[in-house]
Amino acid sequence: MFERQRPTQIPTTPVWHLQTEWHWIARAKWLSAALALAALLFAGCGVASTPAGPTVKPCPGPQETPVLATPALILTANTPNRTGGAQVGELVVVEVASTTKWTLTTSSSSLSNLTPQAEQGVFDTQHHLCVWSWRARSAGTAIISLTGTALCEPEKACPAYAALMTFTVNVS
Repeated sequence: MFERQRPTQIPTTPVWHLQTEWHWIARAKWLSAALALAALLFAGCGVASTPAGPTVKPCPGPQETPVLATPALILTANTPNRTGGAQVGELVVVEVASTTKWTLTTSSSSLSNLTPQAEQGVFDTQHHLCVWSWRARSAGTAIISLTGTALCEPEKACPAYAALMTFTVNVS
């Protein structure tokens, strides 16, 4: 009278075989859209230039190759722990890549044992770096903070980000 129904078999074919061609087409369209969006977001980034030269400066100071005495300490993004030491009277230099627009954001009280040398935030045209320099004035610890933002033409699409780079100088 009533037939007993067989249990449904679980397919033994791997899941990736079950996906039809339209799955791959949908994924390709999604990836294309994501890449197009990324290209639009970053199209306004980089050093913006015109035939007369760059219109967006990565460094707040003048554009030149700085002429400095030999520094006792050069701090970069690759310096271990971004920390170093100097003796009173020695020159301390911070160099960051000019692929980002940098601003010194340290309060003057954090730099009370350092004296600024020459122009601050100079764009080193030879090495493509933003350079800040100080002379160690007294013993203590100085915290140097720089904030970096995207290099973009005014009124153009630009990603909104901020990078904080902090350096520590121990003066003895």
